[in-house]
Amino acid sequence: MAEPVAETTTIAPHPGLAELGVEEGPDTVAEFYGAELPEDAEAGSLIWAKPRSDAPEGAAAYTVMYASESVHGGLAPVSGTLYVPEGEVKPDFVVWAHETAGTGDDCAPSRTTLNERYEGESVAQLLQDGHAVIAPDYEGLGTPGKTVYMNGEAQAKNTLDAARAARNFLGDKLGNRLVMYGYSQGGQTGLWSAHIAADYAPELELAGVLGIGSAAKYHDLALYEATAPNTRDDWGQGGYLVSALAGISVGKDLPLQDVLTTQGLELLHTLSGDCWEPWQEAAEKTGPFAHEEALQPGQPWGDALAANDEFTPIPDTIPITLVQGEADTDVPVEVGRELRDELCESGSTVDYQEFAGEPHGVPSFKQHIRQWVDDRFSNQPPADVCG
Repeated sequence: MAEPVAETTTIAPHPGLAELGVEEGPDTVAEFYGAELPEDAEAGSLIWAKPRSDAPEGAAAYTVMYASESVHGGLAPVSGTLYVPEGEVKPDFVVWAHETAGTGDDCAPSRTTLNERYEGESVAQLLQDGHAVIAPDYEGLGTPGKTVYMNGEAQAKNTLDAARAARNFLGDKLGNRLVMYGYSQGGQTGLWSAHIAADYAPELELAGVLGIGSAAKYHDLALYEATAPNTRDDWGQGGYLVSALAGISVGKDLPLQDVLTTQGLELLHTLSGDCWEPWQEAAEKTGPFAHEEALQPGQPWGDALAANDEFTPIPDTIPITLVQGEADTDVPVEVGRELRDELCESGSTVDYQEFAGEPHGVPSFKQHIRQWVDDRFSNQPPADVCG
Protein backbone atom coordinates (compact mmCIF):
# COMPACT_ATOMS: atom_id res chain seq x y z
CA MET A 1 0.00 0.00 0.00
CA ALA A 2 1.29 3.49 -0.84
CA GLU A 3 2.60 5.56 2.03
CA PRO A 4 0.23 8.42 3.08
CA VAL A 5 1.58 11.95 2.85
CA ALA A 6 2.79 13.21 6.20
CA GLU A 7 0.94 16.12 7.80
CA THR A 8 4.12 18.19 7.59
CA THR A 9 4.22 17.75 3.82
CA THR A 10 0.68 18.52 2.68
CA ILE A 11 -2.78 19.41 3.92
CA ALA A 12 -6.31 18.77 2.67
CA PRO A 13 -7.29 19.59 -0.94
CA HIS A 14 -7.23 23.31 -1.65
CA PRO A 15 -9.69 24.89 -4.10
CA GLY A 16 -7.21 27.63 -4.91
CA LEU A 17 -5.22 25.26 -7.10
CA ALA A 18 -8.14 24.78 -9.48
CA GLU A 19 -8.69 28.52 -9.58
CA LEU A 20 -5.06 28.93 -10.61
CA GLY A 21 -5.39 26.25 -13.27
CA VAL A 22 -2.92 24.01 -11.41
CA GLU A 23 -3.62 20.29 -11.15
CA GLU A 24 -3.64 18.95 -7.60
CA GLY A 25 -1.24 16.06 -7.14
CA PRO A 26 -1.96 12.67 -5.55
CA ASP A 27 -2.26 12.25 -1.79
CA THR A 28 0.50 9.67 -1.37
CA VAL A 29 4.22 10.41 -1.30
CA ALA A 30 5.01 7.59 -3.74
CA GLU A 31 2.49 8.77 -6.32
CA PHE A 32 3.23 12.48 -5.90
CA TYR A 33 7.01 12.18 -6.26
CA GLY A 34 6.71 9.45 -8.88
CA ALA A 35 5.16 11.85 -11.38
CA GLU A 36 5.45 11.20 -15.09
CA LEU A 37 5.84 14.04 -17.54
CA PRO A 38 3.00 14.89 -19.92
CA GLU A 39 3.89 14.64 -23.60
CA ASP A 40 3.71 18.41 -24.08
CA ALA A 41 5.97 19.24 -21.11
CA GLU A 42 8.59 21.94 -21.50
CA ALA A 43 11.34 23.08 -19.15
CA GLY A 44 9.54 24.81 -16.28
CA SER A 45 6.12 23.26 -16.99
CA LEU A 46 4.08 22.51 -13.88
CA ILE A 47 2.98 18.90 -13.53
CA TRP A 48 1.01 19.30 -10.31
CA ALA A 49 1.13 20.78 -6.81
CA LYS A 50 -0.11 20.14 -3.29
CA PRO A 51 -0.82 22.63 -0.48
CA ARG A 52 1.48 22.39 2.53
CA SER A 53 0.94 23.00 6.23
CA ASP A 54 4.22 24.79 7.00
CA ALA A 55 3.47 28.22 5.56
CA PRO A 56 4.34 31.13 7.87
CA GLU A 57 1.44 33.23 9.06
CA GLY A 58 0.09 35.37 6.25
CA ALA A 59 1.32 33.07 3.49
CA ALA A 60 0.46 29.89 1.59
CA ALA A 61 2.83 27.04 0.73
CA TYR A 62 2.82 24.34 -1.93
CA THR A 63 4.89 21.32 -2.83
CA VAL A 64 5.32 21.54 -6.60
CA MET A 65 6.39 19.12 -9.30
CA TYR A 66 7.73 20.55 -12.54
CA ALA A 67 9.70 19.56 -15.63
CA SER A 68 13.38 20.39 -15.90
CA GLU A 69 16.22 19.57 -18.22
CA SER A 70 17.78 16.31 -17.08
CA VAL A 71 21.46 15.54 -16.74
CA HIS A 72 20.65 12.44 -18.84
CA GLY A 73 19.19 14.54 -21.67
CA GLY A 74 15.54 15.39 -22.25
CA LEU A 75 13.33 16.37 -19.34
CA ALA A 76 12.79 14.91 -15.88
CA PRO A 77 10.31 15.67 -13.07
CA VAL A 78 11.83 17.75 -10.26
CA SER A 79 10.16 18.67 -6.97
CA GLY A 80 10.34 21.85 -4.95
CA THR A 81 8.53 24.17 -2.56
CA LEU A 82 6.74 27.42 -3.35
CA TYR A 83 5.85 29.98 -0.66
CA VAL A 84 3.44 32.76 -1.61
CA PRO A 85 2.35 35.83 0.39
CA GLU A 86 -1.36 36.21 0.97
CA GLY A 87 -2.77 39.37 -0.55
CA GLU A 88 -0.59 41.42 -2.89
CA VAL A 89 2.38 39.55 -4.39
CA LYS A 90 5.25 41.67 -5.65
CA PRO A 91 6.38 40.85 -9.19
CA ASP A 92 10.02 40.47 -8.11
CA PHE A 93 10.62 37.07 -6.53
CA VAL A 94 13.29 35.00 -4.81
CA VAL A 95 14.84 31.61 -5.52
CA TRP A 96 16.41 29.73 -2.62
CA ALA A 97 19.07 27.22 -3.72
CA HIS A 98 19.36 24.83 -0.79
CA GLU A 99 22.42 23.65 1.10
CA THR A 100 23.54 20.04 1.58
CA ALA A 101 20.53 18.09 2.77
CA GLY A 102 21.66 14.50 2.17
CA THR A 103 21.16 12.37 -0.94
CA GLY A 104 18.31 10.02 0.03
CA ASP A 105 14.81 10.85 -1.19
CA ASP A 106 13.55 11.60 2.33
CA CYS A 107 16.23 14.30 2.59
CA ALA A 108 14.58 16.49 -0.06
CA PRO A 109 13.80 19.94 1.40
CA SER A 110 10.21 19.65 0.16
CA ARG A 111 9.80 16.62 2.44
CA THR A 112 10.77 18.64 5.52
CA THR A 113 9.16 21.68 7.12
CA LEU A 114 10.34 25.25 6.83
CA ASN A 115 11.22 25.53 10.51
CA GLU A 116 13.71 22.67 9.99
CA ARG A 117 15.54 24.56 7.25
CA TYR A 118 18.46 26.98 7.46
CA GLU A 119 16.49 29.49 5.42
CA GLY A 120 13.25 29.36 7.43
CA GLU A 121 13.46 32.73 9.18
CA SER A 122 14.63 34.52 6.04
CA VAL A 123 11.82 33.04 3.94
CA ALA A 124 9.26 34.21 6.51
CA GLN A 125 10.68 37.74 6.36
CA LEU A 126 10.70 37.82 2.56
CA LEU A 127 7.07 36.71 2.52
CA GLN A 128 6.24 39.57 4.89
CA ASP A 129 7.86 41.88 2.33
CA GLY A 130 5.54 40.52 -0.38
CA HIS A 131 8.02 38.31 -2.25
CA ALA A 132 7.21 34.78 -3.40
CA VAL A 133 9.99 32.24 -2.74
CA ILE A 134 10.62 29.09 -4.78
CA ALA A 135 13.03 26.38 -3.56
CA PRO A 136 13.94 23.46 -5.87
CA ASP A 137 15.04 20.05 -4.58
CA TYR A 138 17.26 19.30 -7.65
CA GLU A 139 16.99 16.27 -9.92
CA GLY A 140 16.85 12.89 -8.18
CA LEU A 141 16.39 14.28 -4.67
CA GLY A 142 12.88 13.20 -3.69
CA THR A 143 12.15 12.00 -7.22
CA PRO A 144 13.31 8.73 -8.84
CA GLY A 145 16.92 8.39 -9.97
CA LYS A 146 20.27 9.39 -8.56
CA THR A 147 20.61 12.87 -7.10
CA VAL A 148 22.88 15.33 -8.90
CA TYR A 149 24.51 16.54 -5.67
CA MET A 150 27.22 19.16 -6.44
CA ASN A 151 26.69 18.71 -10.19
CA GLY A 152 26.82 22.43 -10.83
CA GLU A 153 25.26 22.91 -14.26
CA ALA A 154 22.55 20.30 -13.62
CA GLN A 155 21.51 21.99 -10.37
CA ALA A 156 21.51 25.39 -12.06
CA LYS A 157 19.14 24.22 -14.80
CA ASN A 158 16.81 22.71 -12.19
CA THR A 159 16.89 26.03 -10.32
CA LEU A 160 16.21 28.26 -13.31
CA ASP A 161 13.39 25.90 -14.31
CA ALA A 162 12.01 26.25 -10.77
CA ALA A 163 11.82 30.01 -11.39
CA ARG A 164 9.90 29.29 -14.58
CA ALA A 165 7.60 26.94 -12.69
CA ALA A 166 6.86 29.63 -10.09
CA ARG A 167 5.85 32.02 -12.87
CA ASN A 168 3.69 29.33 -14.48
CA PHE A 169 2.03 28.73 -11.11
CA LEU A 170 1.30 32.38 -10.29
CA GLY A 171 0.79 33.70 -13.79
CA ASP A 172 0.89 37.46 -14.20
CA LYS A 173 1.48 37.99 -10.47
CA LEU A 174 5.19 37.41 -11.08
CA GLY A 175 7.42 39.34 -13.42
CA ASN A 176 10.71 38.18 -14.88
CA ARG A 177 13.08 39.67 -12.28
CA LEU A 178 14.45 37.52 -9.48
CA VAL A 179 17.35 37.15 -7.10
CA MET A 180 18.93 33.90 -6.03
CA TYR A 181 20.58 33.05 -2.76
CA GLY A 182 21.97 29.90 -1.25
CA TYR A 183 24.25 28.46 1.36
CA SER A 184 27.11 26.01 0.69
CA GLN A 185 25.90 23.73 -2.11
CA GLY A 186 23.38 26.46 -2.91
CA GLY A 187 26.18 28.99 -3.40
CA GLN A 188 27.62 26.81 -6.15
CA THR A 189 24.15 26.52 -7.70
CA GLY A 190 23.70 30.28 -7.71
CA LEU A 191 27.00 30.94 -9.47
CA TRP A 192 26.31 28.31 -12.11
CA SER A 193 22.83 29.77 -12.60
CA ALA A 194 24.30 33.22 -13.18
CA HIS A 195 26.76 31.75 -15.68
CA ILE A 196 24.14 30.03 -17.86
CA ALA A 197 21.04 32.19 -17.28
CA ALA A 198 21.36 34.38 -20.38
CA ASP A 199 21.53 31.35 -22.68
CA TYR A 200 19.36 28.87 -20.78
CA ALA A 201 16.58 31.16 -19.56
CA PRO A 202 16.89 34.47 -21.43
CA GLU A 203 13.38 35.52 -20.41
CA LEU A 204 14.52 35.80 -16.77
CA GLU A 205 16.37 38.79 -15.34
CA LEU A 206 18.71 37.72 -12.55
CA ALA A 207 19.25 40.80 -10.38
CA GLY A 208 21.84 39.30 -8.05
CA VAL A 209 23.28 36.15 -6.48
CA LEU A 210 24.17 35.70 -2.82
CA GLY A 211 26.39 32.79 -1.83
CA ILE A 212 27.03 32.00 1.83
CA GLY A 213 29.97 29.65 2.41
CA SER A 214 29.85 28.78 -1.29
CA ALA A 215 31.11 25.28 -2.09
CA ALA A 216 31.80 26.38 -5.65
CA LYS A 217 35.49 25.52 -6.15
CA TYR A 218 34.78 21.85 -5.69
CA HIS A 219 38.00 20.57 -7.27
CA ASP A 220 39.91 22.30 -4.47
CA LEU A 221 37.41 21.06 -1.90
CA ALA A 222 37.73 17.48 -3.16
CA LEU A 223 41.49 17.56 -2.66
CA TYR A 224 40.93 19.00 0.82
CA GLU A 225 38.27 16.46 1.73
CA ALA A 226 40.33 13.55 0.42
CA THR A 227 43.06 14.21 2.97
CA ALA A 228 41.36 16.14 5.79
CA PRO A 229 41.41 14.35 9.15
CA ASN A 230 38.10 13.47 10.78
CA THR A 231 38.45 15.67 13.81
CA ARG A 232 34.82 15.75 14.95
CA ASP A 233 33.10 12.95 16.81
CA ASP A 234 29.94 12.98 14.70
CA TRP A 235 31.11 14.36 11.36
CA GLY A 236 33.43 13.44 8.54
CA GLN A 237 34.68 15.22 5.42
CA GLY A 238 34.52 11.86 3.65
CA GLY A 239 30.72 12.16 3.64
CA TYR A 240 30.94 15.28 1.47
CA LEU A 241 33.51 13.74 -0.81
CA VAL A 242 31.74 10.46 -1.52
CA SER A 243 28.32 12.12 -1.91
CA ALA A 244 29.70 14.79 -4.25
CA LEU A 245 31.69 12.43 -6.44
CA ALA A 246 28.61 10.20 -6.75
CA GLY A 247 26.48 13.22 -7.73
CA ILE A 248 28.99 14.63 -10.22
CA SER A 249 29.31 11.21 -11.87
CA VAL A 250 25.58 11.07 -12.73
CA GLY A 251 25.17 11.15 -16.50
CA LYS A 252 28.92 10.74 -17.09
CA ASP A 253 31.19 7.78 -17.81
CA LEU A 254 33.17 8.20 -14.58
CA PRO A 255 33.47 4.94 -12.61
CA LEU A 256 33.56 5.64 -8.89
CA GLN A 257 35.92 2.72 -8.31
CA ASP A 258 38.55 4.68 -10.27
CA VAL A 259 38.62 7.46 -7.67
CA LEU A 260 37.33 6.10 -4.36
CA THR A 261 39.41 4.02 -1.99
CA THR A 262 38.01 0.98 -0.22
CA GLN A 263 36.97 3.29 2.62
CA GLY A 264 35.18 5.56 0.17
CA LEU A 265 33.45 2.75 -1.68
CA GLU A 266 32.15 1.41 1.63
CA LEU A 267 30.26 4.67 2.13
CA LEU A 268 28.29 4.38 -1.11
CA HIS A 269 25.64 2.16 0.47
CA THR A 270 24.73 4.97 2.88
CA LEU A 271 23.76 7.51 0.19
CA SER A 272 20.11 6.48 -0.07
CA GLY A 273 19.62 5.98 3.65
CA ASP A 274 19.50 8.37 6.58
CA CYS A 275 20.34 11.89 5.41
CA TRP A 276 23.52 12.27 7.45
CA GLU A 277 24.61 8.63 7.54
CA PRO A 278 27.51 9.14 5.07
CA TRP A 279 28.95 11.86 7.29
CA GLN A 280 28.43 9.97 10.51
CA GLU A 281 29.93 6.77 9.13
CA ALA A 282 32.86 8.66 7.60
CA ALA A 283 33.65 10.14 11.00
CA GLU A 284 34.08 6.61 12.34
CA LYS A 285 36.60 5.66 9.66
CA THR A 286 40.15 6.66 8.95
CA GLY A 287 40.85 7.99 5.50
CA PRO A 288 41.75 8.54 2.84
CA PHE A 289 38.41 8.20 1.03
CA ALA A 290 39.70 8.93 -2.48
CA HIS A 291 42.91 8.40 -4.42
CA GLU A 292 44.52 11.82 -4.44
CA GLU A 293 46.34 11.08 -7.70
CA ALA A 294 43.01 10.41 -9.46
CA LEU A 295 41.89 13.95 -8.61
CA GLN A 296 44.84 15.63 -10.32
CA PRO A 297 44.62 17.57 -13.62
CA GLY A 298 45.09 15.34 -16.62
CA GLN A 299 43.27 12.43 -14.99
CA PRO A 300 39.64 11.73 -16.01
CA TRP A 301 38.26 12.56 -12.58
CA GLY A 302 40.51 15.58 -12.13
CA ASP A 303 39.44 17.00 -15.48
CA ALA A 304 35.76 16.32 -14.73
CA LEU A 305 35.98 18.19 -11.44
CA ALA A 306 37.76 21.09 -13.13
CA ALA A 307 34.97 21.27 -15.72
CA ASN A 308 32.42 21.27 -12.89
CA ASP A 309 34.07 24.47 -11.65
CA GLU A 310 33.81 26.33 -14.97
CA PHE A 311 31.03 28.73 -13.95
CA THR A 312 32.79 31.85 -15.25
CA PRO A 313 32.37 34.28 -16.84
CA ILE A 314 29.39 35.79 -15.06
CA PRO A 315 28.14 39.08 -16.55
CA ASP A 316 29.05 42.11 -14.45
CA THR A 317 25.37 43.09 -14.63
CA ILE A 318 24.60 40.24 -12.18
CA PRO A 319 26.20 41.38 -8.90
CA ILE A 320 27.65 38.58 -6.79
CA THR A 321 27.84 38.72 -3.00
CA LEU A 322 30.10 36.15 -1.33
CA VAL A 323 29.84 35.68 2.43
CA GLN A 324 32.67 33.67 3.96
CA GLY A 325 33.35 32.54 7.52
CA GLU A 326 37.00 32.89 8.47
CA ALA A 327 36.74 29.80 10.72
CA ASP A 328 34.87 27.65 8.16
CA THR A 329 36.18 24.07 8.20
CA ASP A 330 33.89 22.82 5.40
CA VAL A 331 34.74 25.51 2.85
CA PRO A 332 38.07 26.86 4.12
CA VAL A 333 38.60 30.60 3.91
CA GLU A 334 41.46 30.10 1.44
CA VAL A 335 38.99 28.51 -0.99
CA GLY A 336 36.57 31.40 -0.51
CA ARG A 337 39.29 33.93 -1.24
CA GLU A 338 40.34 32.01 -4.33
CA LEU A 339 36.72 32.07 -5.52
CA ARG A 340 36.61 35.85 -5.02
CA ASP A 341 39.83 36.32 -6.99
CA GLU A 342 38.69 34.09 -9.87
CA LEU A 343 35.40 35.95 -10.21
CA CYS A 344 37.19 39.30 -10.17
CA GLU A 345 39.70 38.17 -12.78
CA SER A 346 36.87 37.03 -15.07
CA GLY A 347 35.17 40.44 -14.92
CA SER A 348 32.39 39.92 -12.38
CA THR A 349 31.01 42.44 -9.91
CA VAL A 350 31.81 40.96 -6.50
CA ASP A 351 31.05 42.04 -2.94
CA TYR A 352 33.20 39.77 -0.74
CA GLN A 353 32.47 39.80 2.99
CA GLU A 354 34.64 37.78 5.37
CA PHE A 355 33.54 37.26 8.98
CA ALA A 356 36.22 36.67 11.60
CA GLY A 357 35.64 33.62 13.79
CA GLU A 358 32.47 32.59 11.93
CA PRO A 359 31.89 28.95 10.89
CA HIS A 360 30.30 27.49 7.77
CA GLY A 361 26.93 29.16 7.16
CA VAL A 362 28.03 32.44 8.81
CA PRO A 363 25.10 32.59 11.27
CA SER A 364 25.47 36.31 11.96
CA PHE A 365 24.75 37.14 8.31
CA LYS A 366 21.24 35.70 8.35
CA GLN A 367 19.86 38.97 9.67
CA HIS A 368 21.17 40.76 6.55
CA ILE A 369 19.58 38.56 3.86
CA ARG A 370 16.36 40.54 3.86
CA GLN A 371 18.25 43.81 3.31
CA TRP A 372 20.37 42.27 0.56
CA VAL A 373 17.21 41.24 -1.32
CA ASP A 374 15.71 44.70 -0.89
CA ASP A 375 18.90 46.36 -2.15
CA ARG A 376 18.98 44.24 -5.28
CA PHE A 377 15.32 44.88 -6.13
CA SER A 378 15.60 48.61 -5.38
CA ASN A 379 18.62 48.89 -7.71
CA GLN A 380 21.06 50.00 -5.02
CA PRO A 381 24.62 50.15 -6.41
CA PRO A 382 26.35 46.92 -5.37
CA ALA A 383 29.67 46.97 -3.56
CA ASP A 384 32.56 45.75 -5.71
CA VAL A 385 35.91 44.58 -4.33
CA CYS A 386 37.21 43.94 -7.84
CA GLY A 387 37.70 47.56 -8.79
